[in-house]
Amino acid sequence: MKTLILFLAASFAVMAQTTQDIQTAMGKAPTVQLAPRVVTATSNMLFESVVTADSTVTIPAGDFKILDTQLDYSGAKHIAIAVQSPFDLSSLQIAPGWAGSGLFFTPTDISAAGAFTNLGGWTTPVYGSFLKVALINNSGRALPIKQVTVYAVRTN
Repeated sequence: MKTLILFLAASFAVMAQTTQDIQTAMGKAPTVQLAPRVVTATSNMLFESVVTADSTVTIPAGDFKILDTQLDYSGAKHIAIAVQSPFDLSSLQIAPGWAGSGLFFTPTDISAAGAFTNLGGWTTPVYGSFLKVALINNSGRALPIKQVTVYAVRTN
């Protein structure tokens, strides 16, 4: 079972292996194919609903899904990722993967498990122009995700 446990030194090998799995998956196409989504980009605001009720994503137990985004996050300092599910999200982790123009995505700032109930959000710095989001299910059952939204404000 793929898992990320961010507690003691013994967990670092597991974390490194799962991070490598995610990085490898982020570099492969295709990622999860979703229905059309809401995308808004103004001069300073970015908003993208990556998963909606019309395009629910189910993450198998002990696995992860990689979601593509369509916006260029250049000029933003941080993003916020909001997630909603009808089930407990306490075993969910979020791993954003950033790339510049070379499109080699690297996962960064992986959230700690246990941060969410059935909905929640998380912020992370922006490390590149292009984003993929890995959702990691550390639970023993499949986890349906009803909404994933990414928000950002450009500062330049």
